[in-house]
Amino acid sequence: MVRSRVIGLGNGTALMLLCWLVLGGCSAQGTRFSALPALGQDEALIVVYRPSAFARSGTWPDIYVDGQKRGELKNGGYLFLRVPPAGHLVEVKGPVMRWDIRAEPLSCKPEVCAGETVFIRLLTTSDRYPLAVQITTALGLVNREVALRELSSLCESQ
Repeated sequence: MVRSRVIGLGNGTALMLLCWLVLGGCSAQGTRFSALPALGQDEALIVVYRPSAFARSGTWPDIYVDGQKRGELKNGGYLFLRVPPAGHLVEVKGPVMRWDIRAEPLSCKPEVCAGETVFIRLLTTSDRYPLAVQITTALGLVNREVALRELSSLCESQ
């Protein structure tokens, strides 16, 4: 399931966009992805990742699983979230100055079995129009093959 939030930029937020562009170097700096970690018998893995993109590159939302903060997801980053086998609520949200002034939390509800890995991608794109920029952010499940290909160029969010 994909949820998205579209934000049209007006006069007041154009200045904020300029500030975010200046902060464009705020990307993940951790270990480059090489392999998935081994899992115990009674655990599953949720991999949340964010391909590097120019739109919102200076922002880093918090990632919550079942209401508990599990980390911050930087541009070009990933997080390994070990969880018990079950259904879980994964949410992307954050403080105004670190994520988005107007956005509501995005969420995804993966069901994971013992020993299973699911992949959730946070994707941000932008479209330019004569008088505005439209930013779209989507969160959703991704199949293993696509996720592993995209993860190969990402670094761990710390």
